Amino acid sequence: MREELGDMADWSYLAHNIATLVDVMSAWLTYEYASWTSDPDQVEEERKRRERAGVKPPPRPLIPPVAARPPSLHEELLDAYVAEAVKYQIPETEAGPRMVDSDEFDALMGL
Repeated sequence: MREELGDMADWSYLAHNIATLVDVMSAWLTYEYASWTSDPDQVEEERKRRERAGVKPPPRPLIPPVAARPPSLHEELLDAYVAEAVKYQIPETEAGPRMVDSDEFDALMGL
């Protein structure tokens, strides 16, 4: 059985539920912390910038997998999270100024 299931052999429904709860609590704390420390004017500016770019918020919160899981399951959940998060990012052309390294700056300035 262990050969067939690989790293999922010891994974149970209880472990899955606890890992999901850890993910949700981590996301909740991250969102709460952001609301406690962010400037309301910056939040409104970001909302308008996203609106201009045509990026709508996701229909449900995006919760990154942070809990300890079997490696294969963690990788699968992380890939799904990244694929979903990419849909709600502002395109780079709309993202505003970006940092460049010194070589790229020199090339842009013709130096």
